[in-house]
Amino acid sequence: MKRELLFVFGRTHDLSYHELTAVIGSSVTRVTAEIASIEDPQGKLDPKALITTLGGTVKIAQILGSIPALSAEALTPFIEERVGKVVFGVSVY
Repeated sequence: MKRELLFVFGRTHDLSYHELTAVIGSSVTRVTAEIASIEDPQGKLDPKALITTLGGTVKIAQILGSIPALSAEALTPFIEERVGKVVFGVSVY
């Protein structure tokens, strides 16, 4: 399962980035000073385990898609495909 993960850093951005690259390896792409992304082609990375390991990372998110403008109609396709209880959040960076 190919997926892309975003890592949101705490207040020490550079240290957090270097910590992430030390744990993950060279596949880390710096998006902004506060955010990095990693492509996880086999879906082997465990965000719950990583967030406890990475002291400088405050949030890990999985990219499900992108939308041109924030609206209920634009978000609906991402929610309707889920089965059972749906917990989601919207962050704009």
